[in-house]
Amino acid sequence: MAASSEKLARPAAPSDSLMRLGSVRDAVLARVPLEAHRALGQTCKALRRLVYSGDFAKLRKTLGFEECGLLLLAGRIYEDGGAMVERGKQFVCLTHNLESLGFAAQTDCPLDLDEFTTALSTEGRLFVCGDANHDRKLLIYDTRKHEWVRDPRYPASLPVVMYGQCTAFLGNTLVVVAGGTNAVARPWGFSWDEQLRMWQSLPPVPTVVAHASYGVIGSCLFIVGGYSRGGAHAEQYGGVRVPGASSSMSHYSARLQIFDMTTRTWSLGPPLDALKDRMEEPTTAAVFHRRLYVFCQRAMDSCPDAELCAQPYHAYCFDPDSNSWSELPALPVGSHSELAACVHDGRLVVAGTVNYDPELPHEINP
Repeated sequence: MAASSEKLARPAAPSDSLMRLGSVRDAVLARVPLEAHRALGQTCKALRRLVYSGDFAKLRKTLGFEECGLLLLAGRIYEDGGAMVERGKQFVCLTHNLESLGFAAQTDCPLDLDEFTTALSTEGRLFVCGDANHDRKLLIYDTRKHEWVRDPRYPASLPVVMYGQCTAFLGNTLVVVAGGTNAVARPWGFSWDEQLRMWQSLPPVPTVVAHASYGVIGSCLFIVGGYSRGGAHAEQYGGVRVPGASSSMSHYSARLQIFDMTTRTWSLGPPLDALKDRMEEPTTAAVFHRRLYVFCQRAMDSCPDAELCAQPYHAYCFDPDSNSWSELPALPVGSHSELAACVHDGRLVVAGTVNYDPELPHEINP
């Protein structure tokens, strides 16, 4: 499950001499809420060209009137020996009725992905990739036009079959790091070279992990937690059963691993010891005001399912300036919840299902 704060903008149309972004008229109209743009565009052809243009969207952003929306993308549930179980709508906008704003009806993800991750580019494009069912395709959703697109600047598929990896943009470079395949974590690291149109190898991850939580601060990718088999280290703890794997247990890690894209080197930060002390695993993370916020639930197989609902969902914050962790108030939901975090409209938002029941987003204001 992934949440993404996306920018709501009208589909672009060719601009002409009408567009004088420094005019008083345009500056005044930029303050009109997005929900009224459809009616404004029906007033006359000149205003219709104005509100549908890309320049007008840029002006609204410059003046601080750009509006944000919250998208929630969910995978499929597999039960009964691997059979896929329908879970209803896979892709929704939690904050806006896109059809009422003039966009086409939102469509579900083109593939039935499972254990995928996402990254949002500076251009407002959401990259979705990684699949436990061995589909290497990389999907792109344009959050300004609200449609699935193909962008020739980026790859159509991952370099290898992988899932539970870290997908992110470091600057304008798309990277996929760690993750695994066939229930085995790998030390993978790849970056997409836009000029050469090919994947390039990155230095391997020091501690191989899958399903870690992560975030980008500046030129660095911060990876915390995850689990893998083998490679014992001081921050290793507990274990989770991996169906079909040659080894019955996969251990958790409390390590903080940091990749600096500028130097292309790895380093270790202070571990999140609370994970080991409380037998927790990170499930989602987001960067807010240059700090990494990590949300953790009780680790699988650490207690009966019935007890998970009573266990708190803890939140932690890593500050790279002080190189230290701190704890936030726990979320008012149980550890049996499926949550995803992102930054939306100046707030840190955690959305998803609470104890497998639909629930409205819960906002955290640190």
